[in-house]
This record gives sequence, structure tokens and C-alpha cells, in this order.
Amino acid sequence: MKKIITLVLISICFNGILQAHTVSYDNVLLHSWKNKQEQVIASGSFMLDKQGKILIQDAQGKVISINEKELSNVDLAYINEKKAAIIALNEQYALKPIVDQHMPSNYKVLILGVLFCALIMLLIKASKQQRVYVLPIFIAFLTFSFMSFKKAGIKLFKTTTSTSYLDSTFSPFYSQIHTFYDATYYYVESRGIPKTHEMMVGISNHGWQQQVPIPQCYIGANAWPIPLHPVIANAPIPVDSIHFTRGAIALAINGVPIFNVHTNTGVDSYVDGQLDAYGGHCGRADDYHYHIAPLHLYSYTTETLPIAFC
Repeated sequence: MKKIITLVLISICFNGILQAHTVSYDNVLLHSWKNKQEQVIASGSFMLDKQGKILIQDAQGKVISINEKELSNVDLAYINEKKAAIIALNEQYALKPIVDQHMPSNYKVLILGVLFCALIMLLIKASKQQRVYVLPIFIAFLTFSFMSFKKAGIKLFKTTTSTSYLDSTFSPFYSQIHTFYDATYYYVESRGIPKTHEMMVGISNHGWQQQVPIPQCYIGANAWPIPLHPVIANAPIPVDSIHFTRGAIALAINGVPIFNVHTNTGVDSYVDGQLDAYGGHCGRADDYHYHIAPLHLYSYTTETLPIAFC
């Protein structure tokens, strides 16, 4: 019996070693990119279509930029297919409005409506003496109805985030971050430096800020807090060129903050060519951060989990 248990444990450990591998292109057939003359000019995976430039990552992880006009019609069609697949992926997991899920059923509204009309008719037809008894019933009905809808509204706008759910989301990057929580917040500590990709590669000459990424101290009291009991605002404020243009608006699961796509001057950082191949750059404090959703993180997690939290 002991031998059997030992063999089982060895097989489990061996299986874990086999599955614990780094990202590699050794067994992946990379796409061959051809020019208008059907000559192969590069081999790699499609990453991004940015201002007429096609960004490709080769087998060594190097990012190659190719002018879209140079590519063959077959490759242009291939890019359109990839972009359509990305759009479909985002639409598939887009959040649906929660209002419809919590609205009272039609039959409940119908019953309340019938009762309301019946009480109104009673008040109209009742004599002065009878109204003494009908009016308190009518007031009680209105109070009960109001409290019921108010309770439903409170349930609608109050949510609770499970810490185990947050753990499963951040777990792929536990080697780069540290998490802990209390009754109010889930905290994420990090140095703000991604270990899964190059930084500052692909920024245009116009968008270069002459900054370099330096590890930050998002530790202890400076850790990123994620509310465990978020409440939807009565008057939502949009993330645009006017609002939330300074500081982070979200945190990626690799511990790197995400800013508004618009800078503090209201300029679209993506359109202006200020971002690298992964949608990030350094601020004036040499702090690396993203300005667009880091969709490449889906390579390290599942498509059913978020890649960032506000």
C-alpha cells in the first residue's frame, strides 16, 4: 500500500513539473508574412494594428513593425480575421446590464397595479365613515410597496466581491505581486514592472518622453486597494478626455496600473503614438503603466476571468 501511495505522489509531482513551463513558440507554427511580391519578410504572431503599422512578435519575443501597405493581400485578409476574432472575444464577455436581471416580474407589478386600482375605487365609492377605515389601509399599502421597491433597489446597487474570486484572478502573477485583505479592501502589492513583456518598444519618435521604467513602491500603506463592497454611484462619471486624466483608474492582474487612454493634457495617448507595443509607457516619475486594456494578459489566464479591477 505504501508503495502505491509513493508511486501516486511521484506521478503527481512529475505531472506538475511537466505542466510548469514557460511560454514558448517551440511547438507553434508561426505565421509567415509576405510582401506584395509574395516574398517572406518575417515570421511571427500578430500583436497589434497601430496607425498603419503591423506589430508582430517573432519566436525570440522580439517585436517587429511592418508597414501595412507592404503586406500581401492574403496577409491583410489574415489581419482582418484576427481583428474580427478579437472584437468577437470582447463582445462575448462584455458585461450585460444587471438592471434587467433584478427588475420585479411582470406578474408582481400587475398584482400591485390591480390592488392599487381597487383601493382607489374603494376610496372613491366609500362614504365618509368608511373612508376612516379604508384610508389607513391605502396608506399602509403605499408604504409597503415603497419599502419593497426600495429594498430591491438596495440589492441592485450593493455588491460583494469574493476574496477567493480575486485570488483566482491574481494567482497567475503571484511571483510578481503579493495580496492580502481586510473587511473592506483587497490589497495588491507590486513593483509595477511587468515581467512578461518588453517595455517602451514601439513608441513613435513623436510620442517618446525620454523616460525609463523604474520599480515603484506599491507596498504596505501604498498597496493598491480594491473595494470588496463596491456601490454603484448615483451619478456615474465617464472616463474621457476631461475626467480621471490623472492617476490610475484600474489595476491589471500583473500589478501594473492602468490609466485613462487620455493623458492629463486630454490627448489620446494611443492615437498620439505614445504607447509601446503592449499599450504602456512611463510617466514623468518613471512609473510604467498601461493606457489601454492589456489584452495580452489573457495569454496567462482564462477568458472567463478579468484582467483588471477598478
